[in-house]
Amino acid sequence: MEKKSSPLFVVVLVLVSFLLVLGCSKKSTDSNPPPTPNQVLIKDSSFKPDSLAVDSGATVTWKNQDNFAHTVTSDTPVFDSGNLASGGSFPFTFHQKGIFPYHCNLHPAMHGKIVVK
Repeated sequence: MEKKSSPLFVVVLVLVSFLLVLGCSKKSTDSNPPPTPNQVLIKDSSFKPDSLAVDSGATVTWKNQDNFAHTVTSDTPVFDSGNLASGGSFPFTFHQKGIFPYHCNLHPAMHGKIVVK
């Protein structure tokens, strides 16, 4: 005589399998790789690091890891990313030495600076 699985057992088995797959995939997507050289992460409504020193000719890339838009806007009219959506990035190459302070137009408390040697 053939034994049949109850519908509840099948539902529980499918649910447990789904949760295992979800748990395994979540670990890989939640981990953020460390910033690469000359990269500024936008996370938790702040620029990380908020000050970065680079050599002349270097390209700095800002990457938005928040779930909402930000801008990377020079305090002087040197660069402006416009609205940078979640997951977006903005590269800018610094050809002149100096200190370049910047902010987020959407969140005025966010500030940073690039020091070009």
